[in-house]
Amino acid sequence: MQHLQKKTVDCPEETDAPESELVCADFDKKNSCDNTELISCIYNKWTDVPMCIDFPVDCSLYTDSKDECKKLGCEWDKHTGNCGELDAPCDLYHGDKSMCKKRGCIWNKFTEICSMEWAIVCSDFNGDKKSCKNSNGGCVWQKFTETCTDEEVIPECHAYNDSTECKQRGCAWNKIMSRCFYEDEEQTFESCSEWNNNKSPCKKLDCVWDKKTEICSDP
Repeated sequence: MQHLQKKTVDCPEETDAPESELVCADFDKKNSCDNTELISCIYNKWTDVPMCIDFPVDCSLYTDSKDECKKLGCEWDKHTGNCGELDAPCDLYHGDKSMCKKRGCIWNKFTEICSMEWAIVCSDFNGDKKSCKNSNGGCVWQKFTETCTDEEVIPECHAYNDSTECKQRGCAWNKIMSRCFYEDEEQTFESCSEWNNNKSPCKKLDCVWDKKTEICSDP
């Protein structure tokens, strides 16, 4: 009796490498690349040399390559030529008005700051009266200190020794004592001795003046 023999054909050798050692570059055919269930790959046919690459795609590798970027499912930023997510923070565009506006950020023309929202820091305008008053951020210009503040600064009336500055700050100037008081404050002093060696205010304030010693005493 004639025995049948199984016809054999040359088959590709199976790899003994464990799955964990497989990389997408091991697959040189589109079908094997796209259909493998061992690891996650995608076949990039748009590059000069088609190849099997990792999936999800590392979009940053395709910066300056618009076609590949978009065909691989990445997002193309036409303003920067970058491939990837359009999540660059606005503060990357400080000083660059054009890019700031293109990215949907808010441009502060006074500080040349690019931000996600209109955030004004009044002190940024110290020394710049025009920008302070035009900032639309509720800033207040302090003309004597040339500073820009968040709110009106209550004057320290007792600190002013000049009648003009005292009055312009909304304080009350006592001409006899040469002192600055708050508008609703009682204009008084602690002792006549404050006017020693100063005859005119001593007498006008009803103190007792000793012309020999030039001492001013309480009555």
